[in-house]
Amino acid sequence: MRLLPASWRNPHLARLLAATGISEFGTEISNLAMPLTAITVLHASIFEVAALTACMFLPTAAFGLFAGAWVDRARKRPLMIASDVVRAASLASIPLAWALGALTLVQLYAVTLIVATLNILFEVAKQSYVPAVVVRDQLGTANSQLQLAEQGAAVAGPGIGGILVGWIGAPWAIAVDAISYLGSAGLIANVAHVETPATAQPKGRIFASIKEGIRFVIGHEYLRPLALGGATVGFFARMLSAILLVYLAREARLGASTIGLVLSVAGAGFVLGAVFASAVVRAVGLGRSATAGLLGAAAGLLVIGVAPPHLAAWSASAGMFIYGASAVLWQVGSTTLRQFVTPSDLLGRVTATMRVISTFPIPVAAIVGGIVGEIIGARPTLIVAGVGAAIAAVSILATKVPRFKELPLAA
Repeated sequence: MRLLPASWRNPHLARLLAATGISEFGTEISNLAMPLTAITVLHASIFEVAALTACMFLPTAAFGLFAGAWVDRARKRPLMIASDVVRAASLASIPLAWALGALTLVQLYAVTLIVATLNILFEVAKQSYVPAVVVRDQLGTANSQLQLAEQGAAVAGPGIGGILVGWIGAPWAIAVDAISYLGSAGLIANVAHVETPATAQPKGRIFASIKEGIRFVIGHEYLRPLALGGATVGFFARMLSAILLVYLAREARLGASTIGLVLSVAGAGFVLGAVFASAVVRAVGLGRSATAGLLGAAAGLLVIGVAPPHLAAWSASAGMFIYGASAVLWQVGSTTLRQFVTPSDLLGRVTATMRVISTFPIPVAAIVGGIVGEIIGARPTLIVAGVGAAIAAVSILATKVPRFKELPLAA
């Protein structure tokens, strides 16, 4: 399995991988520093922290379909560069406001919404750009490499983020993410690949264009169960993650550095999944890999809340390790399957449609997690979410997804 050498033989993919790794490293720091800013600096309640989590996903539901239609009508690389620059400027406003004594929860919510909106535009553009950068039979390997870049950042980011939060404070740690987006923009700007012009579509028919993507997904025997499977498990995963930091910080009484290390150990699972995903897919097929990944992810969520608070560091690490390795396998299998069965002129809209279907319940899940957490406590909410994810994941076994085997992946 020659994952990294293959990437460096393709300089366009290499720069895209480097940009992904740098920006994801900064994002991991912000994912820790943003809620910790709310918890430790602004003294937010459980519900207010859950609402901040909801803001991370609400734009996907509100804007995702339009992003897909836009991506199919435009060149992808300029969209990614612009998204990086604006995300950097938005995040930089947080440490500036904190230094001036003017930081509020409203600003945290606003910046989170802006960054999340640009995240969906960037991700749809990137996933639609990959088939133009690599040949068809290298799609699976390219997706595995992108996951490896992302999950490698997931290992280092939280640990370093925890150290930075303890050293310079959560608001200043967010500035590192802003810098990382500028680095990503510079790398993508230097991708010399000549992008194929976007397929011409009738002007003023944006809703008809969106409807075409929705119809394709809903009517497809593989894409529909992939989207619904991701949505149901994703609902419970977000319900859990919305209150996980609150549980670790308040009930388990872990410090910022320890929380960062716990998440870094958990991130090793994501890296392991990224390293071996393409080999697993080659061995058992795309459909079985995606199915195993979804079931494993649900099992990992179950583990997180089973131990008492004094063992929370161990149970959270183990559960997130299992979840991470499985979630990456699910991501590589389902993404490659989608790219394989979708016509190129529909890829942006199909990608966006599936992201909207799979993430539409997430803002609701975060709010539900906050409400349930306030009523029954953080740890019982973790257990409820884990059981719900396990029940939801089993439903994919009744679909045709486990039997999809096509597309041997390049070594």
